[in-house]
Amino acid sequence: AAEAHPGLRKGLVAPGLHSGVFSSIINAMMVTRTRKIHLHPRLETAAALLNALPENAVVADIGCDHGRLACALLQRNETWRCIASDVSAPSLEKARRLSAYIGGEGRIDIRLGDGLTVLCRGEADAVVLCGMGGERIVELLDAADSPLMGARLAVMQPMRGVEELRAYLYTTGYRILDDRVTEEAGRLYQILSAAPPCADGECDTWPADFPVGCFSLGYRAFERRDPLCRTLARQQLLQTQKRLKTAANTGGEPVLRRKEAELLTILERWEH
Repeated sequence: AAEAHPGLRKGLVAPGLHSGVFSSIINAMMVTRTRKIHLHPRLETAAALLNALPENAVVADIGCDHGRLACALLQRNETWRCIASDVSAPSLEKARRLSAYIGGEGRIDIRLGDGLTVLCRGEADAVVLCGMGGERIVELLDAADSPLMGARLAVMQPMRGVEELRAYLYTTGYRILDDRVTEEAGRLYQILSAAPPCADGECDTWPADFPVGCFSLGYRAFERRDPLCRTLARQQLLQTQKRLKTAANTGGEPVLRRKEAELLTILERWEH
């Protein structure tokens, strides 16, 4: 082992350096070492949807990028372990360095691979699929040997293609547990959590006052009257009406008309 500096070994400090100043420097270094990882709103919301997991839970962050979410979860939950996977080796190297920085090497398993194929059935309690398109999330879910590879919870944040993702989850029997809207850098994002399909294959319960077949917004967020869900509904309505101006007498007009009617219904029923 490297020999300690003589001043440290003898309990002394460098000449001219007051012991109080020396202590302040050491304390500052320790604070830097243990500084909490900051998550932007999208990942912060995803982390919140995992809060109900028990002690000793294992979370698999699929498409982890630089591993910020996984490392933040390790900092916040001392008994949890994480699997961080990505198709990018350089990204995983950054995740590895970040986990070493926070002292989490022993509780994180970093894997190079695509989707849920990196998991063995039953080894993860929850899977996270954030920051990718909804269609891509559908592909990864559909390619798995079993729903969520035995996990009890999935947290998803599609960058686009939210309607395709919701339609897939509903028609294949996944149960939406929570649905939230968050704002980041002036844009609204939808983050949802779901449980795997029931053994009997029944679909999720559809709220009585939510337009049947409407997948552009989350019905759980509507049930809770999430304020940002209402803001998002207004945004989508304006975008839909703008597109209708150039879609008259085209094949896309009926789809847009239906979406306009769904959004108007949601906004009309909001106060009820």
